[in-house]
Amino acid sequence: VIEGNAGNEIELIILRGGDRILLSATPRPEEVTYPDGTTRTVGKLGFRFEPDLEFRNLALGEAVVAGWDEMVNQSTLIVRTVRGMFSGRVSSREVGGPILIGQIAGEAARLGFDQFLFFMGIISINLAVLNLLPIPVLDGGQFLFLVAEGVLRRPLSLKLRERLTAVGLVMIVTLMGLAFWNDISRILTRFLGG
Repeated sequence: VIEGNAGNEIELIILRGGDRILLSATPRPEEVTYPDGTTRTVGKLGFRFEPDLEFRNLALGEAVVAGWDEMVNQSTLIVRTVRGMFSGRVSSREVGGPILIGQIAGEAARLGFDQFLFFMGIISINLAVLNLLPIPVLDGGQFLFLVAEGVLRRPLSLKLRERLTAVGLVMIVTLMGLAFWNDISRILTRFLGG
């Protein structure tokens, strides 16, 4: 909304302490160069996200604990995002695929090797958490089959496993298609100026 309204007044709703505040703002036009080399004039406001980085030397034990805490935080964020997608609180347009991942990895690499490694770590955590979803073609789904067989004290029928696996495969292929569609839509929107 902000980028697409350079020079036009827009209304923003800010949530602060549970209260909704209505503000008016006019994004200033700014020329932006994208990772693919294209440039476009977009609207910008007088604030932006800047990571609040703090570099500290940690002992090995402290570093392991800090790494564990960050992994737990990222895993929790991923689970909340997936839950938000299913509940409708997170838009399906937020799903990104390999093209977006490559673009963000390039941006992270430009910020420095440490940021690139951090981003790659987030991608690894993301894949691990998603792999544990209870979808039959994923490890989480296979675990669910094992739990069901343990509760029933007999193997699930091959026909049932095949049907559930087919449903899981359709879910994964649909999600991958959505991710690719979103990636391509972002690129086309950028090129066509929409």
